[in-house]
Amino acid sequence: MYNKYTTPIHHGKSKYQRAENYKLRLAQAFVSDSGKSEEYIYGLKTPSRKGPASKASKKDWQSFRNLLELKAVGIKLEPNKSSGLRDIRFNRKCNFYPGTLCLPLLTVDDSTGPKFLNLIAFEMCPDFENNYGVTSYISFLDSLIDEANDVIELRKVHILGNLLGSDQEVAQLFNEIGRDLVPNLEIYSQ
Repeated sequence: MYNKYTTPIHHGKSKYQRAENYKLRLAQAFVSDSGKSEEYIYGLKTPSRKGPASKASKKDWQSFRNLLELKAVGIKLEPNKSSGLRDIRFNRKCNFYPGTLCLPLLTVDDSTGPKFLNLIAFEMCPDFENNYGVTSYISFLDSLIDEANDVIELRKVHILGNLLGSDQEVAQLFNEIGRDLVPNLEIYSQ
């Protein structure tokens, strides 16, 4: 049954038939070029009925503290001498020693924001199988850096180089990029 309020106005009108045929040819070309079946592509728009992929335990959902809070409980910072995003370690020598957080070196400049945003966008592409390493790294940095004083702590120990401007700008950059990102909780568990 045709309902003028829920159906596009051009459906069923002969003067729009050429445009409809053109849209169908474009859709067929898209499906053909993708290398996927029509059923597969159609299934992408259908929500999964399987439910969540796995149940995370409460210990998996712990939050990280900002750098000033970590420093207040005695955790020290050290540069890792590596620029690999996954080269994050926490060393704890004994029960009475709070430990050392080793982070990879990072230089922040005018290109850092666009670079990370593009890498995050690439990770979100459905055709790209990955472990969301960049997204997880930015989420982790966002949790460590709340304000300019956190950036100052990273600069003091030579983990972060600030070529962007003020420390507040660096903090704001990571707070904006990291907002609403969902990290891979298992990426640093090894």
